[in-house]
Amino acid sequence: AVLGALLHGHDEKYALLETRIAAHLDPADWLARRDLVEGLVAAHLDVPATHELAVLQRIEPDAARDTVTLRLARILAERAPDAHAVVSFAHPRH
Repeated sequence: AVLGALLHGHDEKYALLETRIAAHLDPADWLARRDLVEGLVAAHLDVPATHELAVLQRIEPDAARDTVTLRLARILAERAPDAHAVVSFAHPRH
């Protein structure tokens, strides 16, 4: 997780990879997982970010009070496609 943090800002691809590995090696490390979510959000990888955020919230119930986690959840919610959007196609009458 430390290597991922050190690479952040210099090589985002490898920072994200190192953070993903850290979260995989220690699934209970909620800070590594939060960093992973943050990296995925920054890369606009919202589907995996949403999944990792759900895992984070499951393994660390106090994450709901963490300001970084709250910010990431808000960003993902704002980017989510509107579930109530409806598209209708009118068929022309002949």
